[in-house]
Amino acid sequence: MGISRQQHRIVLGAFLLLVIGFVPAALWLGQWAALSWDKPPLSGSLDFQWFDTTNQAHNLSAWEDGYTYLFFGFFSCSQICPVRTHQMQTLERSLAQNTELNLPPVRFLFITIDPGTDTPKMRYEMIDSLSDRFFSARLEPRELSRIQHRLREKVSTLPTIPRHAGNLYLVGPDQSIKRIYSRTNIDNQWLLNDLQKIVISAG
Repeated sequence: MGISRQQHRIVLGAFLLLVIGFVPAALWLGQWAALSWDKPPLSGSLDFQWFDTTNQAHNLSAWEDGYTYLFFGFFSCSQICPVRTHQMQTLERSLAQNTELNLPPVRFLFITIDPGTDTPKMRYEMIDSLSDRFFSARLEPRELSRIQHRLREKVSTLPTIPRHAGNLYLVGPDQSIKRIYSRTNIDNQWLLNDLQKIVISAG
């Protein structure tokens, strides 16, 4: 038996109310999920030796004044690497424009996973020249492999095809990993707010 016109209107009205209520909620949940960090921080501290564009050696643990955003990549990458670099540029500009937040120093450390191709000159032009907060690093092969394994960053063992997870890591002054951002579409303001929360919780 078919439904009456009144019943049809009731069903249609209920459906429209569901759509009106559900779509914004779904969009909000989708945005929240896209902006959230979805990997638990790894336990323990992170330290390694890296070399700058002048081949000067540094240790991550030597920088105890603030926070480090750490990301891996290579310059012939056309997917996640440019996205991460752009995100860090945008965040760096926000930090420069919001000095009233009184945040600790923040730096951005790019680690090449293709040091044979990513020359020091290229690294300087693509990363170090962006601002005095940006640094590009070369690691010795064994050290690079160790760190990638530690962070579960390496996803390919093929020597001719550099591949990596493309995560963004936030390292604290004590070299503990505070955040692991695996999503690519991270909102800049959310990222800035998250940094503030971490700093405040650290006291």
